Amino acid sequence: IELAKKNKMEFYTANPQDAFPNVLEEYKKEMKENNWDFGQDDEELFELAMHDRQYRDYKSGIAKKRFEEELEKAKAAQQAPQETAAPKVSLSKEESKEQMFSYLCKKYPNAKPVVATASGTLLWEIDVVDKSIAPVPGKKYKENDTFAFIQTYYGNEEIILPYEGTLVDTCLCQGTTIKKGDVIAWIE
Repeated sequence: IELAKKNKMEFYTANPQDAFPNVLEEYKKEMKENNWDFGQDDEELFELAMHDRQYRDYKSGIAKKRFEEELEKAKAAQQAPQETAAPKVSLSKEESKEQMFSYLCKKYPNAKPVVATASGTLLWEIDVVDKSIAPVPGKKYKENDTFAFIQTYYGNEEIILPYEGTLVDTCLCQGTTIKKGDVIAWIE
């Protein structure tokens, strides 16, 4: 009060809620007109009163449309590398893995598989400045080079190459969930 007087201001002693118009009845009317459920304990009414624009966008479908547009833009901007062009088959996961392995063995008869050493999320590289991408076929590696990473529950594990060679193909995209023993690439 003293600070307000010192600054030649009036100290506000009324109920702050009185400064706002009571529009609760208008919100109730809007919900009834639109046949919107008030929800248990009027929580839907509360959502409309607290976030009226967002709630209307949600109910009208505008929010979903906006989200899908933003998602498509983000996907396009990311330009994630595509999976290797392999035959599309409708098999179980294990049968599909075996078919892919067989297909790539025939495609690259002199290549050796690079195998996941743990289960987790495949990270081709860890780049905090730019997007991480799979290595380009033709890239040369030496024995004991770090080839990729697997993000596990206990941290990032490096995939170290047991032999030198040239990358001929990658099998999976950045961020793919893999299991220990999965083939992720082929080195010749």
